[in-house]
Amino acid sequence: MAFQLLKGLMVYSDLDLFAIVLNNERLAEAIKELGIRVKVVDESRISFYNILLTIRKIFRKHPLDIIHSHRYKENILSYLSSSFIPGVKLISTQHGKLGRSLIIK
Repeated sequence: MAFQLLKGLMVYSDLDLFAIVLNNERLAEAIKELGIRVKVVDESRISFYNILLTIRKIFRKHPLDIIHSHRYKENILSYLSSSFIPGVKLISTQHGKLGRSLIIK
């Protein structure tokens, strides 16, 4: 779903798309092949807390308007990592839960 969303958003040339993924597998490679910047934060090598710190550093370097996260762990990380960014909009999707999408303003 994340890949298809990013691919669809590429038609909007004024968007600066950037993806953070938690492993360097198929999704990361597919997004890179689209020409979208990808940062891999390998969850198999670092703790949840260090993932959080790493993502916060990334967010400081890249101005954000919207963060769209997928899955439970990623939703928590995006919420905690973005708490210092005034005005950022969070869109969170929890896959596998019927009718459960959350938009936090």
